[in-house]
Amino acid sequence: PVQNSPASPRLEKADEPHLQSGPELKKVSEQVSKLKTAVSLLLPLPQEEKPPPPPAVKSSELYQKALGALVNIFCDDEAGHRYILGSGAIISPAGYVLTNAHLAEYFLQERVDCVLRRGSPARTFARAAVLYLPDQNLKIGETQIARKDLAILKITGPSGSIPLPESFDYFEFSPDYQPGAGEVLYSLGYPTEFLGAELILKGANILFTTGTVMELADVDGNFSTAEGANLKGEISAQHGSSGGIFLEAQN
Repeated sequence: PVQNSPASPRLEKADEPHLQSGPELKKVSEQVSKLKTAVSLLLPLPQEEKPPPPPAVKSSELYQKALGALVNIFCDDEAGHRYILGSGAIISPAGYVLTNAHLAEYFLQERVDCVLRRGSPARTFARAAVLYLPDQNLKIGETQIARKDLAILKITGPSGSIPLPESFDYFEFSPDYQPGAGEVLYSLGYPTEFLGAELILKGANILFTTGTVMELADVDGNFSTAEGANLKGEISAQHGSSGGIFLEAQN
């Protein structure tokens, strides 16, 4: 006898799609390529990862440091019956002070007694000697501006009975640093132009402001060695501020 087997479903080959060829296929490929280009233009470009900017220096911390590292130069010109005042900054723990040469030259004149003060209000704390002083007779072109108006003083001892520390607070100095347009700088100094004699003696205070560099200032036409910068918003440009410092607002 013939044994009946269960019926198996009939498997038929599925209909294959009709592939286009020739001009029609080329046309489709071009449309797909255009679509990919359009989509890529809508997507944002990958951004290069930039290192985060250095943290800003806190003004409160900077001011506290200035109480010990910023100095007020006070000279009593006995012959001229006047006071000469300026600013400076300690740039080394050993007590080296950076200031303007036109201030430092008073330390070498007879009948002129110069001391260093610090704090706010400023109080006398040290005496100093001139370590480096360029020739102030050499001018830039036809101007009355000295070619080199930077000088170095060295703290030599206390001005009174209070001993000096073995190491001084100081601001780090970079001789190669040059500010750029748009950079914000801190300004510190002891402006005294509008103070009377009594306030000059007892109440000279630190002025702490900020300014934005608009452009470099140059006298001899060589901006790679620009002598200064024009700042917007900085308000300390008055007598007594000479020798003061500008600091980067970032660490």
